[in-house]
Amino acid sequence: MEQAGSKLDGARVFNHYSLAGVILFHAPRVSVFIDSRVDLYEKAGILDDYLEIHGLDPGWDVLLDAWKVDAIIYPTTHPLIHALTQ
Repeated sequence: MEQAGSKLDGARVFNHYSLAGVILFHAPRVSVFIDSRVDLYEKAGILDDYLEIHGLDPGWDVLLDAWKVDAIIYPTTHPLIHALTQ
């Protein structure tokens, strides 16, 4: 993660919720999509977008594009990764 962190400095990352702490620890200049401060994200409407993309709800890909993320950090076995590689 440390090596990836330097490559992602300043990047907008769509991340799995459970990986935010690791990302922020190893790459503090990376802008994560969501972290454990769910109350802040819920008020801003970000939590709903995260859940729609994470759950592959209809239109998830359009929503992900709208956020203009530079990278995605997710477990390789997650269905989102599979959907992105199709």
